[in-house]
Amino acid sequence: MSPGLKDIAWSIVSGFHKTLSINSSMQSQSSLEITEAARLAGLSYVLSTMHMDDPYSFFHLSFEAERSGISQNVATNLAAEALELFSFPIPMKLDPAEQVALLGIIHSLGCYHLPLTHNEGTSQRPLGAYYTPPEIADYIVSLTLSPTLERLAASASTKGVSALQEILSLRTLDPACGTGVFLVSAMNAYNRAMKEGIQNALDGGISRRVLRNSGVMEYRQKIRYNMFGVDIDSGALEVTDVSLRLLSQYGADNLNESALGESIKQGNSLISLKGLNGLSDHSTFFKSADSRSPFEWQDEFGEILGNGGFDFIVMNPPYERLKPNLAEFLRERLLTGEREIHMENFSKYKEKLGEDVRYFRDSGEYQLSNRYTIDTHRLFIERALQLSHDGSNIGFIVPSTILGDLSSHQLRSSLILENNLRTVDEFPETSRLFEGVTQAVTVITLERGGNTKSFSAKFGLNDIDEAKYRSQVRILAGKIEKSVGPSLSIPQVNKVGWRLLSKLHKHPSISSLNWLSVKRGELDLTLDKDCITSDVTNIRLIRGSNISRYLLYDRSGAKIEFVDIECLMKKLGASSRAAHINQDRIACQQVSNRTQRWRLKFASVTPDVVLANSCNYIVDNARSDRFRRLFLLGVLNSELMNWRFNLTNTNNHVSTRELTQLPVADLETSASQNIYSQLIEEVKQVKSKRPSPIIEALVFALYGFSINEAKAVLKMRSTPETETRDVLKELGFLIN
Repeated sequence: MSPGLKDIAWSIVSGFHKTLSINSSMQSQSSLEITEAARLAGLSYVLSTMHMDDPYSFFHLSFEAERSGISQNVATNLAAEALELFSFPIPMKLDPAEQVALLGIIHSLGCYHLPLTHNEGTSQRPLGAYYTPPEIADYIVSLTLSPTLERLAASASTKGVSALQEILSLRTLDPACGTGVFLVSAMNAYNRAMKEGIQNALDGGISRRVLRNSGVMEYRQKIRYNMFGVDIDSGALEVTDVSLRLLSQYGADNLNESALGESIKQGNSLISLKGLNGLSDHSTFFKSADSRSPFEWQDEFGEILGNGGFDFIVMNPPYERLKPNLAEFLRERLLTGEREIHMENFSKYKEKLGEDVRYFRDSGEYQLSNRYTIDTHRLFIERALQLSHDGSNIGFIVPSTILGDLSSHQLRSSLILENNLRTVDEFPETSRLFEGVTQAVTVITLERGGNTKSFSAKFGLNDIDEAKYRSQVRILAGKIEKSVGPSLSIPQVNKVGWRLLSKLHKHPSISSLNWLSVKRGELDLTLDKDCITSDVTNIRLIRGSNISRYLLYDRSGAKIEFVDIECLMKKLGASSRAAHINQDRIACQQVSNRTQRWRLKFASVTPDVVLANSCNYIVDNARSDRFRRLFLLGVLNSELMNWRFNLTNTNNHVSTRELTQLPVADLETSASQNIYSQLIEEVKQVKSKRPSPIIEALVFALYGFSINEAKAVLKMRSTPETETRDVLKELGFLIN
């Protein structure tokens, strides 16, 4: 996509917006009416520059405009008036792909309240609907569709018309299509395959007359009707429809017949009152079922589902967490131009969200993605599996939490054990794959059905260009469980890292050691807040923020807190955590930002301490001696264990489940016993949270790492050069 398209789109939309805002006859219009009219005018203006014999004017309202009760007549009349008052000479000749991309950007910019000023030439973050850059869609389509399409195109040299007809029989779906970026990319892929396949058929001896008589030469129109899209936003669907019409009639003077209501349909892909089978009745989950825009898959695409489902599904589904968040609610309302926000609206929003959550949990429609806090992107992945058949290919881009989060465990297990996972490409927060969004995302492709023997992976990618050319790691699915346990978290590591990870996990995990227990802090800061007191008692409260590497400390300016132990013990009842309060433990922060160097920060806590649920702790069930605790303190605070933890952690939390999967060195050999003793003595001497090269070297030696292996870990950890040098020097003394 040309970088100039964003500036052109901004000039068009903001120009119409300004024209509508300052025109005296329109002063009484609301800001959202003006914004919606500017969007419609901008879209229609782009089409008008194509000089069609029968000009087309956009008229479908965006989701936000429909939700706010904007009149379609008012918006379209305002747009028509604006088109008479403003024009913008597009400074470059646009090819069809650029015209389509421009429509998508204009819709994205025009979906929310627009500011009246803009610094031209800057890459200002677009406001409004989430816009998928075409290069991302093209990449996912190339991984998901192209292998099949290219194979069929090549086979046309021997199979002739039948291979071409098979291409034209394949159906592609985007269940959250927005402005159709993925469907446009898919259509282009089909067109390329047909063009190549026709040439191969001709080279193979098939005559043009035979090809014409078979109907395959009119492939552009046929392909358009094999592009299926569903979205809740009617305005976005109109952009999708027009975009596909433009591409299917290359060089024509008019738009051909619309597919709106045929293959492009409005609705909420996730909610079906009749269920996916078309026989259920889920209306009782909602006070106002129609307000959810339910999409009845059996009614709308029953023939396709009756034949097994869609052949390809590609998508960038919404990333929404179904959990009430007042700050996010207020932010969205302000973006849409609301001047007064009443808290009763937030209460209604929470009630509606609660109904949605109950539907997803209890309707029986979802089994893999409805546990813990519900995220819409996981629901969409499960929906895609439901709408496809064995052998279908599915590709999507979602938050990287899919790789390791507990909430994604059931879905991740299904992707690996019940489907053929093919590719995993991870982009960290720093990649900024979506402009203005600081979130790690991952592209995943799979073949539905079967199971995964191995898949290719690339981690730490900076952009799509790097994803295309970076060498991949081949990961054996069987190795994942051996390395990380039943969570099946996918380690984000290169080939060297996989070898080191396998070596590390020759040692037993914490979960396999019956003398250790891993728990969350015993005092819930919300539910047990009445047990917290400023009165000095014998029991101190420690929060996660009080914990650093090896040491506890009091936050500057924070009051020391204590616990009414009788109050807490009543609440804990028979919980095993009640007994742990009287034991020595080691504890870590439960919240630990992914950008921090040290994610695991453990310190010793004594029996006169209660831990808040912002902490995790490890306790020695055998109550053996303090040497084991000191040993664990040195290991868990180490570079090596922080490296291991980061490989599978995908959020800003340290879960007890993840801690149980960490390997503890086997101390059976005399050499290990000697290192064990040295490590304990060094940990005893720690007086600050600064790294100790001797302790780091002892931990590497304890796990049998060579100097080169330790160097590789420290490099992957981006450990400062001076510290790396000191650690390797100490390790050399230990193993030589």
